Amino acid sequence: MHSSAANKLLYTSTIRAVLAFSLLAVISSAQTIDNAKVTSDLDKVSIEIGKGNYKAAAQALFPVIRLMPGLNNGAPLKSFADKPTLAKDEQGVKQLVTQLRESIVRREFGKAYSLSFSLGMSLAALDSHKTPDERFSQANLASSEALTGRATLLSARQLMFPVYEAKQYEIALRNAKFILESAHGPKPPTEAGAYLHDAHTVIGLIAFDQGNLELAKTELLAATVNMKDISVRAGEPRFTLAERILQSGDPVSVVAYLDACLKADAWPSAKAKIRGLLTAAREGSLKTFGPSAALLY
Repeated sequence: MHSSAANKLLYTSTIRAVLAFSLLAVISSAQTIDNAKVTSDLDKVSIEIGKGNYKAAAQALFPVIRLMPGLNNGAPLKSFADKPTLAKDEQGVKQLVTQLRESIVRREFGKAYSLSFSLGMSLAALDSHKTPDERFSQANLASSEALTGRATLLSARQLMFPVYEAKQYEIALRNAKFILESAHGPKPPTEAGAYLHDAHTVIGLIAFDQGNLELAKTELLAATVNMKDISVRAGEPRFTLAERILQSGDPVSVVAYLDACLKADAWPSAKAKIRGLLTAAREGSLKTFGPSAALLY
């Protein structure tokens, strides 16, 4: 293989690995923090950023990201505390490095996990010389394709919401359809209902944004079907799409959705809330879902 092609392949694999490890929610055994090692690795990242060598900076970041899950002493790390922050220039990635250092020192590993993901994506994006939107799309596509099996399904689910909010509809839709195919396949995920709920919600949101209200309403109801196995999960339905449809002046569809959510018996801890929302919707007094309409991920 030609050396330049080999180097490009190696770099691409490394970038994908960096992003993939930042997405994985699988927790390894607890590790102690080697402050000197972490400091040394982040120093290498900073040096390469200063040289404008984002490729090498991403490679230097890899050991830090790989260490993240174990640093939390076995406690689960949330995949995204916030929407990933994409740095647009050298100053921006330097700031992310500083924030990552500080969060590790303060033992805020959930925040550090999110920051390492943002930094890895930013470095890959800056090296690609694309527009900001194209960078986001390319980085997410790389991270989604880097994993296999259930991990790929997990990454696709995690990526749908931030990619949707970045208006990268094609990528979000691709991930949602992949989830639907997998959830209905011969080896569905343990919590197939949760995956289906999220995928139909995202497809509906995209349809709504593109002016296809009928498809949005169809997906709203589809998000309540085959939900039995989600009953082990706490929380409540995602009301984001229902909020959009309610605000569009269609309370009838929202009533149908809430009624379906109640009958699905998928969110036991939220039954009383759903019942209250359903009553208000039927009476015409439901004006908004409030904070529950936020698209959290």
